[in-house]
Amino acid sequence: MIKVSDVTTYLKCPRMCYFTSKGHDLFSDISGAYIERLILKELARTYENAFHNDDRRSFLDNELKKISDEIRVIYRNELEKVDDATLEKSIADVSPFIETISSNLLRMISIHVNSFRTNRFFVLINLGFRAVRTGC
Repeated sequence: MIKVSDVTTYLKCPRMCYFTSKGHDLFSDISGAYIERLILKELARTYENAFHNDDRRSFLDNELKKISDEIRVIYRNELEKVDDATLEKSIADVSPFIETISSNLLRMISIHVNSFRTNRFFVLINLGFRAVRTGC
């Protein structure tokens, strides 16, 4: 049975809600890797906007800066016993991933465009149009 007070925990992660209802203490040992995952999860929420942005790298850098400013508010309970040095180290450890994330988003754009070009012929046929495949 989930209590009303567990709604925010459920929205963060349904598994967290399940384990706390079973009596487990989820926040006993917060490691740097756990903080990195929290930061990456928050950064992943901005991928759609980054996908549509021309300068993905700087967009993601700005989002990481915003997240680093807001992370203590977002995860108040989880990070209350974490010192600033550990948090700063986790943010610094995530920073090198920005370039990889940016290039992967760029690759997804090219896959999406190529997929559209390949499937355009089939979409036209499925809509009932007669089409001759061109080199586009």
